[in-house]
Amino acid sequence: MNPPIRMTYHLKLKPTPTTIACSSRKKSLIRSKTIDYLCIGHLTEDITPEGIQLGGSATYSTLTAKAFHMHCGLVTSYLSTELPPLFSNIETSIQTTNSMLQFENRYENNQRFQFVRQETPPLQLTTLPKEFYQAQITHFGPVLNDFDPADISSFKDTFIGITPQGWLRENVNGKVHKTSWEKIAPILTSADAVILSQEDIEYNQQTIVSMRNLCRLLIVTEGYHGAKIYQDGNEYHLHAPEKKEVDPTGAGDIFSTAFFILYQRGFPLLLAGKIATEIASLSVTRKGLEGIPTAEEIIKIIHLQKHNESRKDG
Repeated sequence: MNPPIRMTYHLKLKPTPTTIACSSRKKSLIRSKTIDYLCIGHLTEDITPEGIQLGGSATYSTLTAKAFHMHCGLVTSYLSTELPPLFSNIETSIQTTNSMLQFENRYENNQRFQFVRQETPPLQLTTLPKEFYQAQITHFGPVLNDFDPADISSFKDTFIGITPQGWLRENVNGKVHKTSWEKIAPILTSADAVILSQEDIEYNQQTIVSMRNLCRLLIVTEGYHGAKIYQDGNEYHLHAPEKKEVDPTGAGDIFSTAFFILYQRGFPLLLAGKIATEIASLSVTRKGLEGIPTAEEIIKIIHLQKHNESRKDG
């Protein structure tokens, strides 16, 4: 198990995306070859009523980390070696493909039904640039068996965040079906934080009990009910603010990314969770990639939540 890599509780977002500063063993971190946030997973094409849109955990998570002014890296697949302009100023390792992973999502009674319209070959993680293995945070975000879970063992001196939904399902005749979680049990002990939704495990409480015994930190998101945090035998509930939901797509990825960054930067567990919950809740009020938070929104939420915490302490 990797020791947790943490920083002192402080995160400062500069007006320019090229500079990051935080209190830590290094007083300030200026963009260099060091990657702050590396995300690994397929970009997807999502079929929506408005047409085909870019999606996938790798999209939502990387763009959210970029809004936090992280120096981002992305390992993914795409139709060419150049990604769309949305991904400017991001270090990339791209596996070119003739067809992208394509999903169609349908929502009924707060449940998501997913269909696979097109598949793509798995990612190969054996020949990445050296600096990719030295990222401060590495987020493994598969959406449909994007790569071998065993590849995590190649990433050692990094904060490991896992959103394992893509290893908990499979394509059965064009429809996404849930699979057993036991196949990822060996990697759970390697993670600093594991985040998944109750939908990913089909609302099975026994699965949560089993997984929390293996995880250093487990968070189970519950949609508009918020999320539950499990750590060291303790359980905490994060309440989500009431919002008028327009599109929940990507909210879980946005929550996970915000939490990984804040927690790794040294924010207290519950404060990191509350801030991440507020950011994710804001995202559902907009459609698709419009739900990605802006740096200004992130700063406002962080300041508000820190102020609320200081009032409680006072």
